[in-house]
Amino acid sequence: MPQKLNEQTLLPDRASLLEQYRNYRPMMEQQLHDLYLQLRGHFEATGFSPTIKYRVKSFDSYYNKLLNACGKNPQTPPRIDDLLGIRVICPFLEDLDLIERIILNQFDVLEHEHKGESLSFREFGYDSVHLLVRLDDPGRDRPWTVPCCEIQLRTILQDAWAEVEHELIYKSDIGFPNDSIKRKLASLNASLALSDLIFQEIRDYQKELRRRGIKRRQS
Repeated sequence: MPQKLNEQTLLPDRASLLEQYRNYRPMMEQQLHDLYLQLRGHFEATGFSPTIKYRVKSFDSYYNKLLNACGKNPQTPPRIDDLLGIRVICPFLEDLDLIERIILNQFDVLEHEHKGESLSFREFGYDSVHLLVRLDDPGRDRPWTVPCCEIQLRTILQDAWAEVEHELIYKSDIGFPNDSIKRKLASLNASLALSDLIFQEIRDYQKELRRRGIKRRQS
């Protein structure tokens, strides 16, 4: 039986899409949990145990994202690639490099992006490493999605900023016309970015002291 399409978009009507979402959600949750266990195993094999969070995007968020995609390009069927999401949170910047290499070596990565790379040295904004990892697709007729999982890599401070920014700006229906508030937000973000650099410098200094101590004992 053909699906009833939304008159304004290429999508099925909301009720049909919700039924499909509910049917596929258990499979998606299992896929996500399996990927979490794989990641955890690879990390622990290197002696590293970062914080890992994961989620299946809620139906409302999923549906709204599809609608927005249709609004931007109504002639092209939308495809969502972040229905499944994992976030890996680490104490130090160097940890992100290690985790990034592990994922690139162990998984089929479809896309790989450093979100803060496009910012100039005068700018501060959302900073995170995003990777799209290919998944097996047992439900090949699963609609409107790409069979992958988005993995985000952040430091603890980057994650704190992203969470607060998400609540204040992304989820809010009130903008910030006040330039003073915008400058204060930019200053906070710059302070957190500087803190990450300082923490890493302290970590590097500690490593150098240990290296010198080992060298003295050996000599």
